[in-house]
Amino acid sequence: MADALALRQTLAGCALPSPVAKFNSICYDILYEFLGLCQEKSADYLKGFQWDSRRFGAMAGRGTMKIVYTMPAFMLCGGVVHHCFVIQRLVARGHQVSIYSPVVQDREFLPPLPAGVEVHPHPRVRSNLYTLPSERHPGKFLQAFWDLTFGLRRIAEDLPADADVIQATFYPNVYAADWMRRRKGSKSVLFQAIHIDPRLFLPMSYRKRYAWLWAGAPRRADHLLAVCEALARSLRERYGRPVTMVGNGIDDELLSGPPGVPARAAEFLGTQGRPYVLFVGSITRRKGVDTLIEAFAGVRRAHPDLLLALVGRCHFWPFFEAIAERCGVSEHIRKAAGADRQTLRHLLDGASCFAFPSRAEGFGLPPLEAMARSCPVVCTPCEGVEEYARPGENCLQVSADNPGELARAIVKLLDDQDLASKLGQGGRLTAGKFTWD
Repeated sequence: MADALALRQTLAGCALPSPVAKFNSICYDILYEFLGLCQEKSADYLKGFQWDSRRFGAMAGRGTMKIVYTMPAFMLCGGVVHHCFVIQRLVARGHQVSIYSPVVQDREFLPPLPAGVEVHPHPRVRSNLYTLPSERHPGKFLQAFWDLTFGLRRIAEDLPADADVIQATFYPNVYAADWMRRRKGSKSVLFQAIHIDPRLFLPMSYRKRYAWLWAGAPRRADHLLAVCEALARSLRERYGRPVTMVGNGIDDELLSGPPGVPARAAEFLGTQGRPYVLFVGSITRRKGVDTLIEAFAGVRRAHPDLLLALVGRCHFWPFFEAIAERCGVSEHIRKAAGADRQTLRHLLDGASCFAFPSRAEGFGLPPLEAMARSCPVVCTPCEGVEEYARPGENCLQVSADNPGELARAIVKLLDDQDLASKLGQGGRLTAGKFTWD
């Protein structure tokens, strides 16, 4: 514990003003107490709960399984969209599924859940566990920090012990599910879904000074699920756990739905019929939205009537708004918190092109959805996107963090309709190979 105390003192005092250092010191006191609870008898427990494929095989072979999803938030994001489509297939195969989450929102934008699937809130946990707010907002930070540490015990108390399978969809939920098994003597098999390399995603979600706290989660799971083969190989080598690839697909609404109505898209975005470049996804730096706004300023010099449409949740809009104002394009950006599947079809069919300059993706479903609607795509070569992106065949690819290159690629698509049509047709063929069945 002395080493931990020394590390805490080192980290808490790193070049920070005195009040902030003091605040961090208190947080690390809480954090190490929590870490001690996490490690309590865990080594002995894990030795007694080794992955047994025969036990799981017998469980799966008997027919209906009780599957419990524990999520950090049930809200519009790529991971939850993925899980909703998987849940539809699980229920169709006769399994009983329920969802537990501290935050429930955006249900109108998410794929519909089958009848009988209930979403249970955690009344004693209030935070979105996907992220940790800045210490500059002490109230929000402390509430989230508490929920991500001691609050996990409350989540564990709410989880049913008679589940055959617990699907933890994010790192803190693995700890909660593991606690439940240990405290209640449950024999549930624990799966963890990992959609992005944790070495990249954990620091993005919780910042470097806190990310290590949840980094051991994959070693507590019995089985890992990845969304692309490259990630599956990496996880298998790093954690020594069985890994199964459960990929993404395109739903019928986008793959075979009727042509979109431009007026519906214009009404939804408030574009008044002006052309627009579309982005769909969480509006964050990881998704490269800052790069996209800077590139859009360059594109407008060649196409002054163009708009930028950003569709997705954003918790840090003042940051992006400042970039837009600096670039002089704030009045030419249209923003929406989300769109249901039908509205998304209208938006994609009405877009001049789809831009997705992400810095890191596990799979990156939005560009593939754009391809399904024959919308020309500009993207970056992320790990998951490379599962389907073929530059020059179904998309144009640019380097991440390069607004100039991104602007030139967008202008190229806007100026060359033959190229845009060719990439749109190639994208449509590619998307047809990715289904949920």
